Amino acid sequence: MKPLILGHRGASSLAPENSLQGIEKAHEIGVDGVEVDVQLSADDELVLFHDRDLVRTTNVAQIFPDRLRQPLCQFTLAELQHLEAGSWFVEGDPFGQIRAGNITMHEQQAMAGTLIPRLIEVLDFIREKNWFINIELKSFDDMRQPSKLVEALIALIDRVGLPVDSVAISSFDHRLLYEVQSRRADLVVNALIGSNRLLGNRWGSFEFKVYNANADHIDEAQLSNAQAHGCRVNLYTVNDLEQARTFARLGVAGLITDYPQYLVSLKT
Repeated sequence: MKPLILGHRGASSLAPENSLQGIEKAHEIGVDGVEVDVQLSADDELVLFHDRDLVRTTNVAQIFPDRLRQPLCQFTLAELQHLEAGSWFVEGDPFGQIRAGNITMHEQQAMAGTLIPRLIEVLDFIREKNWFINIELKSFDDMRQPSKLVEALIALIDRVGLPVDSVAISSFDHRLLYEVQSRRADLVVNALIGSNRLLGNRWGSFEFKVYNANADHIDEAQLSNAQAHGCRVNLYTVNDLEQARTFARLGVAGLITDYPQYLVSLKT
């Protein structure tokens, strides 16, 4: 069985990460779905964003210069939508795809004015396209009442009417996944592991049915052991096509990639 191919934070080599443009681009490419990062604003709006603070991928230094290191969770949605979240990508060309000629001038110009999207916009798109999304719940030490994040997400999934087979919920904070399971046992959770370079992938007692493991720390023995415990394994972040083919032969369930435009060939 061929693995699912998911665009990491959208099509993050071709558009700003966690942006509507990147999600639409991944769908246009034809992969199976996307993986995105989700946080809760100060006024309890679910938004797509990866980092704890806003410095790396927005113009917060110009708009709120006295709040550079404040976490996203201390900004309201209205404040977040004052920020521009696309120019950094054009200016920095983080994956070299502009230099390579793989992003048109029109696409670059469209990135100016990119906003931090609300999750409801993305879920509407997923439902409309009958597509798939892996939602990573971000967890930081200063997050207010982590259970509110789970509560808000489940309420939004129900509000949008998203089919349960169109969504998986992942997190490095496994407490959040237990919270999801206690509230909605029909929702699939993916346990993220491998964030610590020195510790590698820590599987625990294989208590989860699905693990999203770090491809940089994986080997065939780990995969076989997890599979022997009845677990499905997704790998992040797989950007090399030959490596992806090897993982596919080893029976991984899914591959999360910054380059969906390349790994989509595994589907044929």
